[in-house]
Amino acid sequence: MLNKIKTSHLFNIFIFLLIILLIVIFRDFFNVGLKGQDKGYTDKNSLVDEIKNICVKETIDKQISKETCYSKEFDKIAYKNGPEYAFDVLFGLQKKDSDAIGCHFIAHGIGSGTYRKNPNDWQNQITKINSACSYGAPMGVIELYVASLGDGSLSKEFAPTLCGANPRADCNHMVGHLILVDSSVKGNISKAIDICTVFKDATQRNFCQTGVFMENVTALGLIDHGYADKSYLNWPERVDGLEKLCRSYKGEEAAACWEEIVHAAIVKFNNDPKKTFDFCNSSQSEDGAKRCKRHSIGIIGASKNFNLTLLKPMCSIPQKNDPDFEKQCYPALVSSALSTIPDGVPEAISFCNSLEGEFQPSCFSMIGAFSSYGSWPKEEFQKACNEAPAEYRSYCTGASLVPYGASYNRNND
Repeated sequence: MLNKIKTSHLFNIFIFLLIILLIVIFRDFFNVGLKGQDKGYTDKNSLVDEIKNICVKETIDKQISKETCYSKEFDKIAYKNGPEYAFDVLFGLQKKDSDAIGCHFIAHGIGSGTYRKNPNDWQNQITKINSACSYGAPMGVIELYVASLGDGSLSKEFAPTLCGANPRADCNHMVGHLILVDSSVKGNISKAIDICTVFKDATQRNFCQTGVFMENVTALGLIDHGYADKSYLNWPERVDGLEKLCRSYKGEEAAACWEEIVHAAIVKFNNDPKKTFDFCNSSQSEDGAKRCKRHSIGIIGASKNFNLTLLKPMCSIPQKNDPDFEKQCYPALVSSALSTIPDGVPEAISFCNSLEGEFQPSCFSMIGAFSSYGSWPKEEFQKACNEAPAEYRSYCTGASLVPYGASYNRNND
């Protein structure tokens, strides 16, 4: 009898330990951690706080920018949990840290993590991944895919195949960046621009050209590949030389160069819109001047964390030979804000409401162009648009045709 009791007791202990073991295995299997450990977070707020704390520490300990740290952390999150989860966490982080609002490079990390998780699905990833943060994630995917091909791959024959027959947004802008740092080009702008001529469609050719000129200005890839030294990061000191380069081109190439020179000029002019616009207006190309100014709108917006009320006065700065500037400036601000912060719809609606009547239709229409993006359910988006004047609500919800340009602007990348 005593032996039976002991056996029963031992059996119960065994069952208890087995249950504990199964609980541990179940927990570890279904939860995913940040640092390669399967420890998991069901509460995204906890994950947001941990990322924020990690990157505050690493900016001090490792002397890297917070943006670089965030990009690396979101690479890990996307690899473990997928891009949708990663973007949800990013949008939560933006609410707690304004340094995450300019998220184009951070989203590159989401793209690279998504690619690493399933490299064979890269073409589908480019098409389907969230386009928030000015298409940073699709660019991260294509950047890592091209890196996997090895040196000298971006020939005239191969370059047009990367983004496919119907490229998503400015996919070929990223191709332009990559062409300039390819080992067959080695930073030679003339060679890179020549490869861009393979794109017969003017829009896709322009995306390729602006990618080449932007890489020459920002130089991050050039430095990583050893084709430029770190002095290239002193953008203000390089403005005079970059301006000389832009003036050496004509036609569409000149316009593309002037569109991208603003990345350096804005730093030189300390985000002063009037000084930046005056610089753009000095272009030898009327089209170049216009594109320079319009591209600067989103970049200056990012420097002010897309505070639309604070940014509003820059749209009314008088412009010579550019009568449509103010009308196009307000929607461009909304576009750049919502492409970075998709949840900023209420602020955008309030901003459009603050404008004079003639500027409201195009402003609300740009909000409507983003109605299918971000984390807003359709009914909530429509409810938010009830704050718009009755005659413009269909523009705000995206139900009516957009009377202002395209729904996507490369404003802040």
